[in-house]
Amino acid sequence: MRSTDPARILRLPGTLNHKHDPPAAVQCVRLELAVFEARDIVGALPDPPAPAGRTASIAERELPSDDPLKSIASGDYVPFLTGRDAERGYVRCPFHSGGNERTPSLHVHENQGGWYCFGCAEGGSIIDFAAHLYRISPRGRGYHDLRRRLARDLLGRSA
Repeated sequence: MRSTDPARILRLPGTLNHKHDPPAAVQCVRLELAVFEARDIVGALPDPPAPAGRTASIAERELPSDDPLKSIASGDYVPFLTGRDAERGYVRCPFHSGGNERTPSLHVHENQGGWYCFGCAEGGSIIDFAAHLYRISPRGRGYHDLRRRLARDLLGRSA
């Protein structure tokens, strides 16, 4: 019971303890194996809460509010980029079923930048949409490539 701090408990046998000079070899002095069933450990704990709804993507949170790309409503950029007309706020999704849906499943928020496809269970910002459409990762260099391409395609300028 004298060794209860995690730094001492988690030292693996065969490694070195560098708190000594010279470093001392870590040895397993005593090992007691005990087997527990998961139900014995969690007992009557309630189930964890259901996960919250989708959180904003990194791109949505980091874009400044005066960003010209963020100011474009998905009701404008989704039909423009896909070449598909919106029908009562929905567009035939280009990401599944080869885009040949019987009824449109991609909802565009007319006055906001977000979109959500009920068929794919995917949604997000203009960056997320472009990442799917252009098949470019929205991380690292891909993020900057997406912004440049969107600026060219939607705003007619280089970014």
